[in-house]
Amino acid sequence: MKSWIRSRPANRGLRYCLMVIASVLCGTLAPLGFSQTIPQNCSTFNIGIVDDIRALPPSPSAGQGFLFELTGGRPISPVGIFSVSQTVSGNTIAVDAKLFDLMGFAVGGTYCYRLSMPGLAPGSYAVSYFVESFDGSSSFLPPRLVATTTLVIADASASVIPTLTVPSLLLVSALIALMGFLLFRRRQQQRTGS
Repeated sequence: MKSWIRSRPANRGLRYCLMVIASVLCGTLAPLGFSQTIPQNCSTFNIGIVDDIRALPPSPSAGQGFLFELTGGRPISPVGIFSVSQTVSGNTIAVDAKLFDLMGFAVGGTYCYRLSMPGLAPGSYAVSYFVESFDGSSSFLPPRLVATTTLVIADASASVIPTLTVPSLLLVSALIALMGFLLFRRRQQQRTGS
């Protein structure tokens, strides 16, 4: 079998061509290093190709930490995430993701990442989601706005439901039982007296 491969000049040309293609692909992707991307920490099932950002839970309470879920897709794969950062300034939140999303295989790919956010003061916040794409050489393209949303942080004190303590519940139960007993006794006296 080896002699047949060596005797055919077309096979040497084909092997050479495949080696050149492989080295070009490796040379293009090697400086990037897929191992430099951070792992996606949520499910990419049922994600469209439109970039989106949403808060989890949708209306967090003041002072309570929450998550931003960043999702989207591209006509190429794989889609890698290098880093995600956030900036809070007044009532504006800017989220910036650096993605490997311009080069790859001609098969669609999606991404999903959850960013932890600190607790914020109550109010309405304008959220802007920016993406910086890796340009294929050694830098990122300028940030582009891909999604916006409004986040409402609920006042934690307004969401507290007043409740009774166990001793208070026992006292209320005893008063209701006493009133029931007195009402029953009064009805008994009215029946026997009339």
